[in-house]
Amino acid sequence: MLVVSAAVMLVMMAAIPFYMAKESAEVELLAKAERDLLQSKRIASVKSEVEKVVTGVTPKIRQRIDFPDRFYTILVQMVSNNKYIVGAGVAFVPDYYSDQGKESLFSPYAYDEEPSVALQKKKTDDPQIRTRLLDFDYTTREWFKKPIEKEISLWTQPYVDQGGTKIIMCTYVEPIRDRDNRVVGVLYADVPMEDVSLLSMELESDLERGGRISLMVMLVFLVLFCFILWVAVNASRQYSRNNHEAEKQQLNSEIERLRALNRKLTERNLELSKMARDSQFFG
Repeated sequence: MLVVSAAVMLVMMAAIPFYMAKESAEVELLAKAERDLLQSKRIASVKSEVEKVVTGVTPKIRQRIDFPDRFYTILVQMVSNNKYIVGAGVAFVPDYYSDQGKESLFSPYAYDEEPSVALQKKKTDDPQIRTRLLDFDYTTREWFKKPIEKEISLWTQPYVDQGGTKIIMCTYVEPIRDRDNRVVGVLYADVPMEDVSLLSMELESDLERGGRISLMVMLVFLVLFCFILWVAVNASRQYSRNNHEAEKQQLNSEIERLRALNRKLTERNLELSKMARDSQFFG
């Protein structure tokens, strides 16, 4: 059991550096994305175009504030018609649409199911747009709270999309007002950090491939180790059995020798007893 436990610990020690490297790489990529967001002229151009799109769509949301079902069409058009936007949504304060959404929250979202990180490809590709309602409490998120409370537009810090694409993106958010000029929600657009996302996806692929190879190597060594351990245990048992048989045979031989000696002593005692009786009779 101690040997097996040591083998398992060895595998865990080999796996931990892989996951630490993965986390470290993600942190570094996010830091690079943040630097690019602040310094890159190309990013500045993208930001300007996305801001124009969101600012142009916000009045349409306000005009249709009494028809929330129409939001989906607007959001799908935002994603379909703009090469920089891979996701767009609106999110409203709790209970604004009491008969819509889940748990008093209403936030339709449209997204490209398989976004092209190389944004220029989206000009010719046919994006697969999907829609859904956000299924988490977005009211606690900074991208929702800050525009609502301070009535300002903002760009979020870069983050890793956890929806499965692993794309590094940032989001532009703009407050939405109703007909009474109250801020009741936000309109937002998700934009991938193109260069960093490509690097992120390549790194993710390399890490996963390296992780699979490392896992296979570790499993091979673990199987080999278990096989050697099995052979060693069997050899030990065979050795014990062989020794036991040898000891048993030796003990049986010693018993037979003692029995033979005992017989001889018995016969000698009988002879001596007979000689003693004969001497008494003739004496």
